[in-house]
Amino acid sequence: IRAFRVIMYVWENIHTLKRFATLLFFYFCVFYCSAQSPTDQKTVTFNGITEDSSLAAKTFIYFDSNSSLSVPEVLQKPFIPLDNFKNRRKIPANMVTGTLYLKIHYNNNTEKEITGYLFPGNYYTMIEIYKPGPQPYPVIENGGHPGYRKLSITAGETGDMLIKLKPLKNDFNYINPFFIPENRFIYYEIHKTGLKSDIQLYGLVLSGVLLMM
Repeated sequence: IRAFRVIMYVWENIHTLKRFATLLFFYFCVFYCSAQSPTDQKTVTFNGITEDSSLAAKTFIYFDSNSSLSVPEVLQKPFIPLDNFKNRRKIPANMVTGTLYLKIHYNNNTEKEITGYLFPGNYYTMIEIYKPGPQPYPVIENGGHPGYRKLSITAGETGDMLIKLKPLKNDFNYINPFFIPENRFIYYEIHKTGLKSDIQLYGLVLSGVLLMM
């Protein structure tokens, strides 16, 4: 009899129980999704970088059109995802007088220091990298490789890296930040040089064909 009463109670209140179960599921989804912070998805974790790795998808950008702001002032400005910046593949001439700032949140969650080279893209008259600290000083060491900046990230280090760029007036300048581990740098340069040679070769062939037409 008791079991029958329980069954009847469940049957009579089944809609209420369904709503309660739906509510529980909703709260579970909300709290679980809150734990997966969007910032985590935009963090560069150096433990997973073994080859040259593009950082574009995890980079934010701000453009100081007058080149008048200090680094602390820039850090208070709203940055947008680099993927949403329409001029990242070719910097137009009207932006050359300004200053570009890239911001990358990073985390070295390994037990060792990681050293490598950051390549922001081509072509710039100034490349400065600011790491977190009470008085951030720019990293300008290129390790003997113009166009790059040599970085050392200590074990457990985390923070926001700010990259200050002054673009050169050039038809082929672009923004595409890469991090290349130090032990992979020579292979990256070989690949890049080979790619550049292929492009130049195709350009010469195309020019010859056009001249013959």
